[in-house]
Amino acid sequence: EGVRDGARVLAGAAEATPVSRETTRQAWAVRAGTDGARLLLPTFYWPGWRAEVEGPAGGKAAASLMAMSGSGLMIVDVPAGEHTLRLRLGRTPIRLAAELLSLAGLLVAAWLLKGYANRRAGRQLLLAAALLALVGLGARLWPRSAAAPDDLTWDVAQIAYLSRAESAVPFANGAHLDGYALSAESVAPGETLTVTLNWAAGPAGEAAPARLALVTPADTRPGQTGGVTPPALAETAVPATPGSVATRLAVPASAPAGLYLPRLTFADATALTPTGRARGPLYLRPIRVLPGAPPAEAPAEMPVAVRVTEAAVADDALHLDLAWWTDAPLSASLAVSLRLTDRDGLWLAQFDTLPGYGYRPSLLWPARAWTPDRLSLSLDGVPTTGGPHGVVLQLYDAPGGRVWLTRRLGELVAGAGGLAFRATEPLFAVPPDLSPLDAAFGPGQIALRGFTWRQSAEQLDLVLVWEALAPGVEDYHHFVHLVDAQTGAIPAQDDAMPRRNSYPTSQWSAGEIVLDPLALDLRGVPAGDYRLAVGLYRLEDGATPRLPAVDAAGAPLPDDGVWLPVSVSVP
Repeated sequence: EGVRDGARVLAGAAEATPVSRETTRQAWAVRAGTDGARLLLPTFYWPGWRAEVEGPAGGKAAASLMAMSGSGLMIVDVPAGEHTLRLRLGRTPIRLAAELLSLAGLLVAAWLLKGYANRRAGRQLLLAAALLALVGLGARLWPRSAAAPDDLTWDVAQIAYLSRAESAVPFANGAHLDGYALSAESVAPGETLTVTLNWAAGPAGEAAPARLALVTPADTRPGQTGGVTPPALAETAVPATPGSVATRLAVPASAPAGLYLPRLTFADATALTPTGRARGPLYLRPIRVLPGAPPAEAPAEMPVAVRVTEAAVADDALHLDLAWWTDAPLSASLAVSLRLTDRDGLWLAQFDTLPGYGYRPSLLWPARAWTPDRLSLSLDGVPTTGGPHGVVLQLYDAPGGRVWLTRRLGELVAGAGGLAFRATEPLFAVPPDLSPLDAAFGPGQIALRGFTWRQSAEQLDLVLVWEALAPGVEDYHHFVHLVDAQTGAIPAQDDAMPRRNSYPTSQWSAGEIVLDPLALDLRGVPAGDYRLAVGLYRLEDGATPRLPAVDAAGAPLPDDGVWLPVSVSVP
């Protein structure tokens, strides 16, 4: 399933089956529901494409065709009923002018050659051109032996495509790979792939064995992974002894579906070209990991969700196994931002990429199913003390900037062996030693149970204590206003999602207690007496409507805000 192979329904209900797909023409058999449908087609939009819908009776009508923001794929609207959707790439004015210019150039060249044909040199030139054309045609039509599938290799440094070796692939340590065989072209999670390596010669002297690893295609582009080498899906040592050596790679049950590359390397020697130049890591033919059995549980009333299935800190990086969920097919190619924050919400590390480093785009996520993924975040320069450090993920639309999802995945805490990942664990007990409050917002969604505060000459530190009264609420922002008791002016304020934008209210569980620390900068605040107003609001296309607020008796609070029972004096 995916845009790569078929159309996806973005709105309405429909079934679309390709009838024919050529370079400049396509035909699709479409059956749309009573309200019509909007389809996403697996073809990039280009000026000149036109679409029309042909009904069973032969009537034709133009269809709306556009490019989807972020991916450039075609979006077309079709009416209700059964139709044949036809697409054709026609000439634009610029394309027509270019073709006419090319034709004029060809005619001029023909006229010049005709003039030279009356001379001996001209005849020789024409004869040479004819012979060259015949040689090219013969080479094109000459029968070719199919390249043996067990000697196709590639790298990035020298031969960045699958190519057939004319002889055994040499390594700098004297080993020669004479071919290989894969037990299967595809493998399911939890199964084993057998790779048989045929060595024409082993390494000279004593050398470390070769390493065979199953890696993501992003392994070939280090800049695509934020400077982190993603961990291999499976890896094993292989003796490089002359003859056939079979080795097994166990694919984990949690392996994300997709293409993977078998990578063959030596720790102390690189692969070489036939002329002796160093090659990059040697990759064999790719294999496909099939989709595994999806988990039975689904997130409750969540259009988009993510969860951590496994996490580890190794080689100065945080490695995360994730799973994505979407309630309906997505119409945008979304980006991912992994961030590490300190206790004050300042970023210690950040890495932005696409899901699966671009090989698991959100456009291909199946609806109402978990899509596994693996991403890593470099911890180079991150302090191992002073934590915990929050691990925050955002899913966003890069062109438009719209944030689809923010999740606090967990924390990095200091341990005996360095930093370790600790998943976010909800708190369900109200902490002691706080100034109690009893105000509800929504109402019936979130309650403010109390707060603690501390003031210095330069800063006011405040911790709000919230309780989630219901699960799965929207993402709300808090506001904290420092209000002049005489004039009502607001010289300082804090607006953010809870826990310094790292723990949105949509992530809270029913009954969970959330400590929300913040700080107000008092430098530059005029001397005087101030009060603190607190509330919640949502962002709606630039507007900020506040959530209705009520007191313990259910009476509405003025301006849908709570006045904290404190007086702040700024000298």
